Amino acid sequence: MNGSVRTVTEVQIGTWVVRILIIAALLAVLLAGVGVLLAPRAVSRLHFLAAVTTVALPLFCLAGIVQQGVSSTSATLLLIGAIGALSGPVMSMAIGRLLVRRTASDDRGPLP
Repeated sequence: MNGSVRTVTEVQIGTWVVRILIIAALLAVLLAGVGVLLAPRAVSRLHFLAAVTTVALPLFCLAGIVQQGVSSTSATLLLIGAIGALSGPVMSMAIGRLLVRRTASDDRGPLP
């Protein structure tokens, strides 16, 4: 049997895995959005936004990888997901530090 031929069961399982990954990513984005709306301060809101790049982006990329199979597109998605997952927390930390410094130097009190 040719290695590129997939059975019906493999296709169905792959489709369900893709659906589950996309739903999980969408839930992460939805929960992050609710957290942003409910968080009282900018630094607190930043933590919720970091979840989108750290959790949702890799889940979306993983869904694309499962959907595409082994291909150059999958390699690109893997690279995008890895860069997002690794750089997201670093960028959030840098922006958080900037907000804290701005708040500390602001005579009018903390930022909303």
